Amino acid sequence: MSETAIDPPYTVVVGVSVTSKSPDAVAWASAQATGNHGRLIAVRVLKRSSSAEGSATSPSEILVGQSKTDQQTELAADVAETLGPDHEAECRVLYGGKRQCLLAASGWADLLVIDAARSPSASSRLAHRIIMGSQCPVVVLPPSLTGEGPSWISRTGQALGQAVGTSGRPGYRPPEQL
Repeated sequence: MSETAIDPPYTVVVGVSVTSKSPDAVAWASAQATGNHGRLIAVRVLKRSSSAEGSATSPSEILVGQSKTDQQTELAADVAETLGPDHEAECRVLYGGKRQCLLAASGWADLLVIDAARSPSASSRLAHRIIMGSQCPVVVLPPSLTGEGPSWISRTGQALGQAVGTSGRPGYRPPEQL
């Protein structure tokens, strides 16, 4: 009398950056999906074309520049760079705002994996906004775990702060950072 419903497989969605290709996030997400006998969906978000009207259009409807097939092929190649050519990750290209698209992707995921922003700008709040609006748990890999050093803006700010902090204080040396 009870119907056996087939549960969808455990799904991990990973955001893949156009610039960094997010190799650590892709590898981490793949390991998580494999460890849970699930599937991996790699998502790349591209901006809408400037001819798009309004925000009523869903994230996946508007194409920009290259054809969608070319962009999916490029995403698959970026994922293959990390996982190897025989990867089983599904690759999807979405069009729209990063937050909007990643929140939509969280609707089909059991876990969302993203890289943290590398610079302290308005985009660094993106991870927080995704965490707060997501429909599933979110893993944010910080730059310290992904092996990326601090951005030029962080290095400049740190050097400036140290220079200002020691100016006018002969012999003062701040404690060494470990």
